[in-house]
Amino acid sequence: MPITFISGGVGVTPLISMLQSLSFDKPSQPLTWVHPCRNQTVHAFKEDVKSMAENNPDLSQHIFYDALTEKDEKDGVLQGPLDLNKIEAFPKESQYYICGPAGFIAQQHKELIAKGVPGDAISFEEFGPQLLNLN
Repeated sequence: MPITFISGGVGVTPLISMLQSLSFDKPSQPLTWVHPCRNQTVHAFKEDVKSMAENNPDLSQHIFYDALTEKDEKDGVLQGPLDLNKIEAFPKESQYYICGPAGFIAQQHKELIAKGVPGDAISFEEFGPQLLNLN
């Protein structure tokens, strides 16, 4: 089963560990990494994911920056806040893992459900004082 990671803010930290483990332990498993941030200067783990993708043809990444440079555009970075509809090859059938602030998780969960993803295919971990009840 393909696995898709959607990280926001500090939510990148636990998901990067999962991505690293799967990328090296199961290199033929389709993996998708989705991450928004302001720009390349604050793009956490950028080089780590780039290196994993170069060594694993089954790993694709979709990055969103608030403001793009010419190099960002050339590298395929998408403009604006995370919008799953902007990802042309978005995996429809996958196990989804979302991690980040409560509002980020709720928005991505809502978008996945709207795309027809069953709720039991979506797992999430929140960082912050709120508790979400989405599943």
